[in-house]
Amino acid sequence: MELLIDREITGAREVFGAYGDVRLFDGRELGRAGIGRAEALLVRSVTRVNEALLGGSRVRFVGTATAGTDHLDIDWLRAAGITVADAAGCNAQAVAEHVMCCLYRYAARRGCDVCDLQLGIVGYGHVGRALAALATRIGVPWLANDPPLAAGSGEVPHTELAALLDRSDVVSLHVPLEHAGPHATADLLGATELARLRPGGLLINAARGGVVDEAALVAAINGPRRLLAALDCWCGEPRVATATLAACWLASPHIAGHTREARANASLRLAAALGAWSGRDVRPPDLLAATPAATLRTGAGGVAGVLAQAHDLAAHTARMRALGAHHTDDGRAASFDADRRRFGLRREFTSHVVACAGCNPDTVAELDTLGFTCRDDRA
Repeated sequence: MELLIDREITGAREVFGAYGDVRLFDGRELGRAGIGRAEALLVRSVTRVNEALLGGSRVRFVGTATAGTDHLDIDWLRAAGITVADAAGCNAQAVAEHVMCCLYRYAARRGCDVCDLQLGIVGYGHVGRALAALATRIGVPWLANDPPLAAGSGEVPHTELAALLDRSDVVSLHVPLEHAGPHATADLLGATELARLRPGGLLINAARGGVVDEAALVAAINGPRRLLAALDCWCGEPRVATATLAACWLASPHIAGHTREARANASLRLAAALGAWSGRDVRPPDLLAATPAATLRTGAGGVAGVLAQAHDLAAHTARMRALGAHHTDDGRAASFDADRRRFGLRREFTSHVVACAGCNPDTVAELDTLGFTCRDDRA
């Protein structure tokens, strides 16, 4: 069996070589002519998979190493008899930690404790639940909005979107991009919704580009309400609008969910699905064995300072702003993808050891609650 795999998928050869002959490709460059005789195709979100790509091909298994599936024409794939697998939930913890890093930076900017912030979570799927769990452990109050889930179960916490926007200091988006249907999310937050956010409030988009009307967002940022935005997902990626880039408070190249752990989880999830489809029982390698825990140090910045070491949002923002120096869309796109590849492999909190000798016990307890391993070097 021939497998066609995006070269950026972790363990492309190590994990999937046991299932057949692996051929790698660049995610944004795959076209119909490149499919060849492949029977299985493994992609990321940058590759659109539909009839135009696979019609008449031998491909009978498509897997995406992502939680979102808006790049797949699932209806056509299933109608064509092609098995579809995704990695839903694989990066939930990574995205939740990204949002928590944004929250701590925002609290420092406002001069308040993070627990003084009211968090609004729009989308209560894998990521929304992981974020809610992390916020609960830390003591950050939260509200959730998820009409599709609320319609199916009375047990899901649900606040109407307008009320959530009115009551939240920080709104974090975790919805799929849906262009049609009763729960469409394209431009979910437009000028009307953004006007409901509190003055100086923070909007975080670690979902998909397109769920926020970026022109309306830029206007809200530059208007009298002076909203702040922390964007990880962008309309038209990788061709990011310079006006949006310039207006954002925090910016990153769609890497909120890119940790070594999340990417390993995605590969293992796809391997299991591929094994079930092909009938091959293969024991995958340990993809994290060669990546030991990183050691961080506390200092004057306390918990926020440790988070800044684990996930340097300031450095990401500086690099993203530098994209504006490119005079062409192609130049910005190439730099966006290059930064995403180079800087998208941080470690999750549980993979960090923090040297806490002499630290305030409350700081140590807070770091421990976030998932870090705290060590007293004097012991």
